[in-house]
Amino acid sequence: MKANEDIKFGGQYFGVRCNVECDSPYAYTFPQTNVYNFDSSAINYFEFDNFSAEIYGLRPIIELKLSSAGNSFNIKNLATNREFKMTNLSPNEVIAVDNQNEIITSSTKLNRFKNLSKGENQGYFSLVHGINKLECHGLLDYLKITYQFAIRLGGG
Repeated sequence: MKANEDIKFGGQYFGVRCNVECDSPYAYTFPQTNVYNFDSSAINYFEFDNFSAEIYGLRPIIELKLSSAGNSFNIKNLATNREFKMTNLSPNEVIAVDNQNEIITSSTKLNRFKNLSKGENQGYFSLVHGINKLECHGLLDYLKITYQFAIRLGGG
């Protein structure tokens, strides 16, 4: 944005006139966070309804805390059969993964990229348009999914 001109009314600043250029094909909703608390079982199921217009899938930020007995987790999206899996972690560790930018941070300050399973049907977490049925394995205290839906504007 570049401000071109101040607008005054009655000797007081009233606004600015500017040129704006959009660098995205979408508008976005405000960030939202879903929090899932887990019971003591090692398998939990939940659904996420993705209304995003993003054609390559929604790649949210995930934060999770392993329980005192946990050292790995696996989230399988039953809609795509794709797994998001990390192993050899520390009990009580908090992991945050920005799946869009492929950035992993840990409360232990250790580099956890090598702990992410990569391969056929494995890698960073993504959600397809519509209802995603998720199966979560591992001893977790909580899982947070932070996302922004892309909204398509205009015709065509």
